[in-house]
Amino acid sequence: RAETILLNYSSLCKEYSVDVSNAIATSAVRDAKNKHDVLSRLGKALDAPVYCISGKEEAQLCFHGTAQADNECILDIGGGSTELVFRNDSGDIQSLSINVGAVRLTERYFSDGVTDTNIESAQRDIIEAITHITLPELSMLRAVAGTPTTLAAMTLDLAEFDAQQIDGFALTLNTVSNHRQWLMQHHGTEVLRSRNGIHPDRADILFAGTLILETILKHFSISECTVSVRGVRYGLAIRSAEAIQLRQLHR
Repeated sequence: RAETILLNYSSLCKEYSVDVSNAIATSAVRDAKNKHDVLSRLGKALDAPVYCISGKEEAQLCFHGTAQADNECILDIGGGSTELVFRNDSGDIQSLSINVGAVRLTERYFSDGVTDTNIESAQRDIIEAITHITLPELSMLRAVAGTPTTLAAMTLDLAEFDAQQIDGFALTLNTVSNHRQWLMQHHGTEVLRSRNGIHPDRADILFAGTLILETILKHFSISECTVSVRGVRYGLAIRSAEAIQLRQLHR
């Protein structure tokens, strides 16, 4: 599936005469035993190199691509892991990564359905992973990636993804909890896949992602987060543009 997507991207790049292609891989490829084979195949599909970046670099790109103030925290719920990224007291970007993601949690607890018992077990995993984390005083928590953007789309009852409406949407803890209850009731059903705002390919992992978001908000006593459609790819685009400008200045 990834090769098919990158073949389409390659065609678009050629159609629009793109001069620079930057592609990066993150958590799933970092953990893969055959990551060099994966990167080679994906690079051939894209017709450009695909690089696997470290967790630290991923965090820096996410912060630069998303944050609009230094005292914000970025919450990035991925498939394999979840990152909390912020500037520490020294002004350095700090990333705290936990080995809990929407796909990983689904495979571990919810592949055969959702019950009170496996919800409690999953919550214990999340809390155990974040209990040592202390966040600085924040002006805002910005939540990126598929879980918060989907929850915003559900709240707005969007038939199609609309980045302008979703970006900056305030998602309250109460709304997240209500969605989690609804997702629990309809997990694995066609009702879930057909609801406005939910992409069918994300339906199976949405409950786990929502549980992660809800548990983190409750644990840190945060009443709402601001949804962002930005994230790592925006940070990569900004860094690439800055590098091109720097090269042009030195010509």
